[in-house]
Amino acid sequence: MSSQKFFHTISLSRPDRHRLWTYRAGVLIIALVCTIYTVRQLLFPVMHFHFRSAVDSLANTISRPFETARGTAFDVGTAGTFTTARITFTLPPHTPPLPTGTTLTLHRTYAAFLAPIATEQYIPDIVTILTCDDTHYGITDDGTLYALTGKAAADSYIFAQRIASDAHDPRCADHHSDTPVRGFHAGTLIASSDSVFVTEGTTMHPFQDTLSFDAMGYNFNNVITTTAGDRSPHKKARRLDSGGTHPSGTLFFTTDTAHMYITRDAMLYKIPVDARAKKHAIAVAEASRNTVVTCTLRRSLLAPRSYSCTLPLADIADFPGNIFRFTIGASSVAIAHTHIALTTAITTDALEYRFRTIKNELRNAYAQNR
Repeated sequence: MSSQKFFHTISLSRPDRHRLWTYRAGVLIIALVCTIYTVRQLLFPVMHFHFRSAVDSLANTISRPFETARGTAFDVGTAGTFTTARITFTLPPHTPPLPTGTTLTLHRTYAAFLAPIATEQYIPDIVTILTCDDTHYGITDDGTLYALTGKAAADSYIFAQRIASDAHDPRCADHHSDTPVRGFHAGTLIASSDSVFVTEGTTMHPFQDTLSFDAMGYNFNNVITTTAGDRSPHKKARRLDSGGTHPSGTLFFTTDTAHMYITRDAMLYKIPVDARAKKHAIAVAEASRNTVVTCTLRRSLLAPRSYSCTLPLADIADFPGNIFRFTIGASSVAIAHTHIALTTAITTDALEYRFRTIKNELRNAYAQNR
């Protein structure tokens, strides 16, 4: 049977050929635009954060509003490189409007590094480490004696004076079976066979994933391998995600001013720079405490209880940190709903960060499914 019965040559007129090429070009352009948009969203997604007071929502790690010396603030905890922040919030019904010209400021840093700086001198929890043969004890400033779980725990008290003794030393004889036991200094990174934790008093916080560990500025070189006995005084507590707050005992070193701080009870204490402490410190910029970007809030004409503004992040984008702190320049502002969108321009640094993030996410997913 001849193939001519199934295939026929159609001759198009010149206007029809033009229309066909126009349709083809239009389909290709639409496909190209859709492809570029999809790739843009995959590699540089817009990060959206919401808070609704009516349902006590803390979606996407946006915090509840809280009061600071600058005004009413809320934190967004996230890692990444962003170029623009867009914020919209709504006041509850029957709430007086904000004063005209009210501003909003934005920090980028670590939440713990924005704590007030203490005026008094920092005194370590353990001021002396006493070693009696192979047993280690910690002595507080008031003379209280603690039995430490081992050498690894003793080494974590980097500001304590070291005293080597023997079993004949009267201080060693003071040890009894009822001597209280302590583990690691607060803020110490410790590892079990399958997890990494940061200690805080008698607790230890696991990390949600590798991205969270990196976002909080920690270094795997500072993780101490421990035994179950070493960790016995510490009980597992809540996980820390990418917007987590550093516990008491965390060391910060400011790369721009070469200062060192340690956290305790939501305060920052300035301490002398110590080579060993610097090795364990989280790098931060002192300028991030005071450098902010600012915008003037605009009231919506269609929704009078809603306010919004857009902030360029160029002046704070390079600061190390895992939180963005938005502060309204007014105190005791009640907020019904907040929406924050963080966007990223296409740059080489942003592209490298995104590929690194995707790689870590795939690695974590593979590890969880093994």
